[in-house]
Amino acid sequence: MKAVEDYRKEKLRKEYGYGNYQDKNLSKNKEMNISPELNVKKEAPPKLGIEEYLKELREGVGL
Repeated sequence: MKAVEDYRKEKLRKEYGYGNYQDKNLSKNKEMNISPELNVKKEAPPKLGIEEYLKELREGVGL
């Protein structure tokens, strides 16, 4: 039984290595954590005080 299980595992590894699981959205490259995009910090929007926030809310609804 152990030999059969090992055989199946090896067969799945080979099929995955050949890219046979692309239709299941699995990556073809063996290193999964490589991302082509760099992490870019986004600038935080300026913080408003509570009075400025309430004023802009009132202006937004026409009060």
